[in-house]
Amino acid sequence: MATLIRYCETLPVQESLASYTTWTATTGLEADVEELCNGAKLLWVGPKCLDKVMLYCHGGGYMLGVGANTLSWLRYMQLELEKRDVDLGIAVVAYNLLPNAVYPSQLREATDGFNHLLAAGILPQNIIIGGDSAGGNLALQLLSHILYPLPSVETAYAKPETRLRGLLLVSPFVGAKGTSEKPLSQLAALHKRDFLPAEFHRYVCRTFLKDVPECDIAYADALEAPEEWFKPFGETIGRILVTAGEWDFLVEDDRRFYEKCLKPFHRDARFVVEKEGRACCAYS
Repeated sequence: MATLIRYCETLPVQESLASYTTWTATTGLEADVEELCNGAKLLWVGPKCLDKVMLYCHGGGYMLGVGANTLSWLRYMQLELEKRDVDLGIAVVAYNLLPNAVYPSQLREATDGFNHLLAAGILPQNIIIGGDSAGGNLALQLLSHILYPLPSVETAYAKPETRLRGLLLVSPFVGAKGTSEKPLSQLAALHKRDFLPAEFHRYVCRTFLKDVPECDIAYADALEAPEEWFKPFGETIGRILVTAGEWDFLVEDDRRFYEKCLKPFHRDARFVVEKEGRACCAYS
């Protein structure tokens, strides 16, 4: 456990870039990298299609870069859509990592990625926001920032009433505050079948939250948001899919998030639990 934490603390954003470069070389795909603020990158998966684009925020507890498994899963999804005559560009935000890059650094970089797509001429109604685990948390931060702009972060150049094409959340990291306050024994019970140790989960939560001011908690933890915080999603997002694994330590928090924050306000929001899945669909 201590070794894993020390490893995470040494990783700069180049770890994502190195992983992506190796993956593209292995798959024979062309690497397409665009610069964002603070040294962050936009990594394109497969052909750079600009008609419809998913801006994807990778997981890893804000401590690990994007891995080959996630990139391969995104490419698989892209190829499956092609079989249905749907061309989807996928741009992954390779953001800077904890503990050196603290909140709201990742939100600044995701916002820059979103604005980058708009500047390229992509219409908001053709943009899907997606993310797994911590990336799901970041996707929700970005959407909250669009609805309720944070003065400390560059403006997202889309009006709050802008309608996006969709939202994909794979085992989104919600409930960080509650998790950080739970006894380790209680957390361990949730981690019986998950490959990540309970100690790491709590460490991630506490490291992430220590730089989040109380006035920003709704951005950082969806389960701490006011009751109707996500109500505008009903008018501003086309379709919403939330998935979790049956054996995922986040599954109950994700279920609560769906029931509390999405289901009451969005007629086309779905929550799907993958049978015997662990962590998130990208790694199961």
